[in-house]
Amino acid sequence: MSDGLTVVPLPTPMQRAIAAAETLDSLATVVQELVENALDAGASRIHLQWHPSAWHLEVTDNGEGIRQADLSQVALPYTSSKLPSSGEFADITTLGFRGQALYSLAQMAQLTICSRHREADTGWRVRYDAQGQVHSLRPLGMAVGTRVIAEQIFQDWPQRQQETNPKQIQRRLQEIALCFPQVAWHLLKDGKPWCHWPAVASLGDRLLQLVPQLHPQDLRQINDAQIELVLVSPDRHHRPRPDWLG
Repeated sequence: MSDGLTVVPLPTPMQRAIAAAETLDSLATVVQELVENALDAGASRIHLQWHPSAWHLEVTDNGEGIRQADLSQVALPYTSSKLPSSGEFADITTLGFRGQALYSLAQMAQLTICSRHREADTGWRVRYDAQGQVHSLRPLGMAVGTRVIAEQIFQDWPQRQQETNPKQIQRRLQEIALCFPQVAWHLLKDGKPWCHWPAVASLGDRLLQLVPQLHPQDLRQINDAQIELVLVSPDRHHRPRPDWLG
């Protein structure tokens, strides 16, 4: 540390921005967080639209939706619907519970959430400010489920934009899709079909979707109450990296 310089606390807005950037360190992480929320909501269909030039991302699901009262809380720091009633970490069964993803996204982008809870007669469209507070709220006709819209992602972090690689996003989604073969995925990039993986019955069926060079007879499946294992003989198909392990 240079002599003569005074040590001062970082301004609060800078602290929040740094914390948000640590939570969402790439566009692939943004996608993962939103998709995991959809899966935790019980979605059987997930639709993703990405417009790279506009840094615009939408993730739509047919999960149970968010109650109107909860929409004012979801983007605040350290708020979550996923903490078990026991309050014990060991009892957490969801994909995430930290309560920082949507708050961080509000810091890193312009955040809008449209949602209709399964018990509600109408949906709601909510825009949030950079602190996760409700900026505007209005009723919206929509099907049960949730659509999260993030615009101008990483607008104040151009280095993050330069580091974005579409293959990283696709790989992250493929890894998640392998774990949820019963979920249908439809991905668009710049309004054009990017990937489409219909719902299937098993991990082996999903693997055949993602690696079209494989044939059903190439797979060896082992199932019990706790694990589903799919093996492919190395003489039938091999990859230079140890991915597709499940």
